[in-house]
Amino acid sequence: MSRNPPSTAFTATDNPNATQITLDGVTYPTLRAACNATGLKSNAILRRLAGLPAHDPKLAGKPVTLDGVTYPSRKEARAALGLTPQELRHRLKHGSRLTLGGVEFPDRLACAKAIGVKVQQIAMAQRVLRKVAEYEASHRASATARP
Repeated sequence: MSRNPPSTAFTATDNPNATQITLDGVTYPTLRAACNATGLKSNAILRRLAGLPAHDPKLAGKPVTLDGVTYPSRKEARAALGLTPQELRHRLKHGSRLTLGGVEFPDRLACAKAIGVKVQQIAMAQRVLRKVAEYEASHRASATARP
């Protein structure tokens, strides 16, 4: 059995299950034909036919704020800052500024590169310093509570 060459176009008469689509007063033999003619994706056409907006607002990007600047979406923030999705997620979760020895770095990655260690080592050092600070605070509190 031979396949049709890619240049052969199927029409609605080739497919008995094809449904005609009428969009903005123009009737197309198939959904694919409507997509090709309008440049819209099938999902957008089906949403229009159902009376829904072509773009689902639930799928729109949510604004994100990083370093005091609000971006309309994560995608636009990544593009503006030149970050990978993982780097942006990390900055949003852990903050974007890091000070080490009086020098401020934009993030852990930049700090690790500057001093020649792995990012995980910077993260571990931050956890250790946080634990030391908690330990010192708890011992100061218990020392002042003693008579």
